[in-house]
Amino acid sequence: QNLLSSEHRSLSQSHSYITNHILLYSISKMVKWFLNRHTFELPWESVTNAWWQKYPNPHSLQVTEVDTIDRRMDTKTGELITRRLISASLNPPSWMAAIGFPNYCYVLEETRVNPHKKNMILKSVNVTGGEFLQIQETCEYSACGDEHNQQCLYEQSAAITSFVPLVHSAIESYSLGIHSDSAKKGLKAMEELCDKYVRLGQEGFNEILNLRLDTILLMTDLETLREFVDLEDLKNLKLVQWTSKFAEDLFSTNITSKTQQL
Repeated sequence: QNLLSSEHRSLSQSHSYITNHILLYSISKMVKWFLNRHTFELPWESVTNAWWQKYPNPHSLQVTEVDTIDRRMDTKTGELITRRLISASLNPPSWMAAIGFPNYCYVLEETRVNPHKKNMILKSVNVTGGEFLQIQETCEYSACGDEHNQQCLYEQSAAITSFVPLVHSAIESYSLGIHSDSAKKGLKAMEELCDKYVRLGQEGFNEILNLRLDTILLMTDLETLREFVDLEDLKNLKLVQWTSKFAEDLFSTNITSKTQQL
């Protein structure tokens, strides 16, 4: 009897061991990872300054709007924390659309900039379609190189998880391909921005921001504008509009801070 009891205990432990490992295997198969790494041949300050002008760009036309919903300074760490809501259009395949996958998505993004450590971390997650798919992304820009050759290291990772039974692997594989393609386009946009930053410098970038700000301030009555201009001829108007809104918020914050100092 003791022998049978011991054998039963051993079989139970083996069954538990196998079951746990099958479960862990199943969970690991439900997550696909995207990893990316790139070194910019510019100082960290230049790359991160250029990053704020990333949208709109001709390589990421799926991004339709970016709204800053919160910006504050962490007095303990010295970090500038910015939260933005990014709107993007999607074009899912018919089989994903058939199960209810949306054709529009909102992404919540939090950016932490630490000028003392020369580090900027971005974390984002989709807030639309979370019952079908979740993409948790982390991007980090950090200073590297030496004083004679200052560089900026960019590291990107994304965990892609689908919660739809039977087709979760297909959804994850499709999303991984889209995410990989978007990452390549985003990196190309950043390289172009960095080249522009080198040509124009910080003052040139500020002039671009001011130009966008002047544009939105002049268009206070869009309905009046519609009477005189065919908006079909100005397809980028919406992109200019929200970019300028961000610039307006940025400049008004700086003006308020200077006024308080005075």
